[in-house]
Amino acid sequence: MSRCKLLLRIPMTVLSPLLTMALFAAACNGDGTDDTPTDTVGQPADTMTEDESREDGSENGTSAGSDDMVEATNIEALFFPIFRPEGDLIAEQVREVSGFENTVLLGADGLLSDDFLALPQSEGMYFSGPDLRYGSNTNEATGKTPEAFLVNYERFYDESPSAGFWGHSYDATTILLDAIEAASTVDGDQRLVIDRAGVRQYFDELRNYSGITGSLSCDTFGDCGAQKIAIIHHTDSNDVSASKDNVNYEFAGNAGVRSDDAIQSELPLGDGSLGVVVVVPGEAIQIRSLQIISGDNAPLGLTNERAIRMAVEDFGEIRGFEVEVGPGLDDLCSADGGQAAAQTIVADERVVGVIGTSCSGAAVAAAPLLTEAGITMVSSSNTSPSLTSDLKGNPGENYTRGYYRTAHNDLFQGEAMARFVYESLNLKTAAAIHDGDPYTQGLAEAFANAYRDLGGEIVQIEGISKGDTDMVPVLTSIAAAS
Repeated sequence: MSRCKLLLRIPMTVLSPLLTMALFAAACNGDGTDDTPTDTVGQPADTMTEDESREDGSENGTSAGSDDMVEATNIEALFFPIFRPEGDLIAEQVREVSGFENTVLLGADGLLSDDFLALPQSEGMYFSGPDLRYGSNTNEATGKTPEAFLVNYERFYDESPSAGFWGHSYDATTILLDAIEAASTVDGDQRLVIDRAGVRQYFDELRNYSGITGSLSCDTFGDCGAQKIAIIHHTDSNDVSASKDNVNYEFAGNAGVRSDDAIQSELPLGDGSLGVVVVVPGEAIQIRSLQIISGDNAPLGLTNERAIRMAVEDFGEIRGFEVEVGPGLDDLCSADGGQAAAQTIVADERVVGVIGTSCSGAAVAAAPLLTEAGITMVSSSNTSPSLTSDLKGNPGENYTRGYYRTAHNDLFQGEAMARFVYESLNLKTAAAIHDGDPYTQGLAEAFANAYRDLGGEIVQIEGISKGDTDMVPVLTSIAAAS
């Protein structure tokens, strides 16, 4: 905070008028301005708005010059990358806690849905998530562009996608279908024989796949996404669409980029090591969608599942055999939900691949069961680093062979938010809240580590429990730590 603005926070009754005038002149160059430098390193020149470098975060609370302002907290930014309904409650209750009147509030893709953005308490927040400015990208399997997809989506469902991973879901599905085609043959009895190991081999060798979300290449641990992050500023709960387009910052990571040349293995792929799936004439190839399709976070999963079904329809038959998604399964955004759904899928030996889960916490339980059964799993919205790698050549603690994703790795999302807060908003102290979920805790820690590396101070990282409704104690604890 600048010296001039710090002086303005001192109640006028504390100082004599003459002393106040003298101090003000010395600190503020006599005209209300000062010579404190503003750090603008890393800001995207074409996308920053008029609030690009706010030192005191006054837009989100009482003005810095208010006569009745309480003593300010040292926490200039609060990042809570969690889900609903806990995110709703933090945003609603944070201003009730002394010291958070001017703190800038930050969320992530777990809250970045139309339903949350429509809440009045979400106004003024910044959100990180996938960069949806796909331009003229084209999915190489179907020829669909983002614009064509959205036109069809709105025609089929009478609304726009309410969550951000629709493009990732579409791409994940077409890659899986391409993999099945590359790993299959039609035998003498006109049966389709699909090599399970060949499906995985296709992902392992994937290089520069043209998708709606960009160019996709899989690294050693299953990160295949384009790794493009955007940060938006939400200003009007009555105009959600405008806020989603209000990009203030962009960031591109480098995971998924392979330096080796594209591999062109002889088709069909596979060595039979994981067994085969045989589809007889008249039957369909079986894949499954495993998403969060109930509760407060259903918009995320329903958007994903709709995109999956649209991709299957656009892709068409594989060697004369139809593809069937089957009934949508619910991961409940929890380990228990992921495990129960995975057990249902594994019981059906016809299933070749699964697009899911929506939530990283569900994937931690589902992935080992599915991959052990030889089923290829590809997620469009899991982002926890624990599911793939630390981006330094080490597998994550929950990595399993046969798991892939088209979503970004949260080590990049955490860095993107940290750089935006520290370099573009010029805020030097922050805190974070998570709920212990692999997604929320992983992203909070990724943000904190990157923020510290930049020189920022993390005052505190606090955990809550899913189902908590009173957020005042945890917020009070953070305020006290400052």
